[in-house]
Amino acid sequence: MDSSNGLNKKNVRELVREQSQRKGVSGFTLLELMVVVAILGIAAAIAVPSFKSTVSRNQLISHAQEVAGIIAYARSEASKASNGSVTLCTSNDINAETPSCSGENENTWDAGWIVFSGDGLLRVGQASTGNLTIRSSGFARDGQIVFDNTGAPEASGTFTLCNDLGESQAKAIVVSVAGQSRLAVDEDTPADQIVNDQVGGNVQCPSV
Repeated sequence: MDSSNGLNKKNVRELVREQSQRKGVSGFTLLELMVVVAILGIAAAIAVPSFKSTVSRNQLISHAQEVAGIIAYARSEASKASNGSVTLCTSNDINAETPSCSGENENTWDAGWIVFSGDGLLRVGQASTGNLTIRSSGFARDGQIVFDNTGAPEASGTFTLCNDLGESQAKAIVVSVAGQSRLAVDEDTPADQIVNDQVGGNVQCPSV
């Protein structure tokens, strides 16, 4: 009985020793660890810029869709307004109790926007996030677009959306004289990878 217990203890000790030796053999050397860390660093250096670019492109697409939605909403509400018109304008005081339009020469929409009619304020839009910029051009009044009861603005125009990707990745919404909006495309021949505004010119991003 005693010899059996001693034998079992010996076997256990040998088993533990063998497992420890196996662990020592299967572990990483310092050189191997350095190689792994270097590979991970290279992979991160490649992946991070690509991820940031993807996020920036998605930001532009999302906000372009929002602008198109705002225009469609303002056109729809114009047919219901008692005075037969609805105004979409840029606003620098969207958090005020009664937000108002910015100056007529202000075509910068980064701080927010409002939609209103003779019946009162209809909708308030929040300021753009991050480094996104939104500019309007071509409309009869900078920073202010009035839709009549047919949904038509006073003139055609373009909303241009930019971020750190520059003009080659900029998005734009073109609004026709009938009030219909579309996503701008590159109409140049040969293509120069920059979308065109309502008169066929390349959109421009504000200088940083």
